[in-house]
Amino acid sequence: MFSNFCSTGVLLFDTLAWYVSMPSEIHGLKGSCLVIPCSFYYTSYPPKDPRSVVWYQWVSRGYPLVYDPWYPNHVIEKFRWKTDLYGDPSNRDCSLLIKNLELSHHGEKLYAWIDPENVGCPAFIFMEVKGRGTQSQ
Repeated sequence: MFSNFCSTGVLLFDTLAWYVSMPSEIHGLKGSCLVIPCSFYYTSYPPKDPRSVVWYQWVSRGYPLVYDPWYPNHVIEKFRWKTDLYGDPSNRDCSLLIKNLELSHHGEKLYAWIDPENVGCPAFIFMEVKGRGTQSQ
């Protein structure tokens, strides 16, 4: 069984001092790896720790973890031990690697938070991951 994934990103920000870049569409196959390219730039309000990048699942309540290097055991089950940063945040790369894609990843909304300990961090992005399964013969 194959699964195609696509995503769209919507940038939310409090100031033009920050910019987060992600693709508008991305595809992957069930069982394969997927890299969600992500980079960030700022002209002011620099992060206190630009190496600190955490990914979350967007839900109406709470902040379910998708990737957190400091609390890997707190990552939600469907992403636990399947996610890692692909790039180097000190080079403004917040790309996420998702290993062994599953159909359960269909419809997920994910977002990266740069320097989450800095509550005043003005930029983050939502990414909606959609999938459609097809039978292969």
